[in-house]
Amino acid sequence: MKADHFQFSEDQNPDSRRAHTEPVPEPPEPFVSADEAAHFLCVKRRFLLELARRGIAGAYPLGTGTKRKIWVFRLSKLAASVARNETPIPNPPKPCTIESGSPR
Repeated sequence: MKADHFQFSEDQNPDSRRAHTEPVPEPPEPFVSADEAAHFLCVKRRFLLELARRGIAGAYPLGTGTKRKIWVFRLSKLAASVARNETPIPNPPKPCTIESGSPR
């Protein structure tokens, strides 16, 4: 009498399950406020919001308002945008000095 041989498909084979386990997906990067994003980029909040209105990567508007929107940001996308030089982040302005003497 012949011995019965069982063959497992990949789904049924216990050894293949261990070898083909899928990695656990990482949670998505959290959004941050305009204040936090501006601090991260070392720019003023108003400048960052202007960049957001111009379409900088990593800026996402919330709400449907036509005049005002709340913006949230993903720091990794902002950093990548700056690294690719997609948006000019200006150097801080040089301090203004007042010359001595009368303006006349």
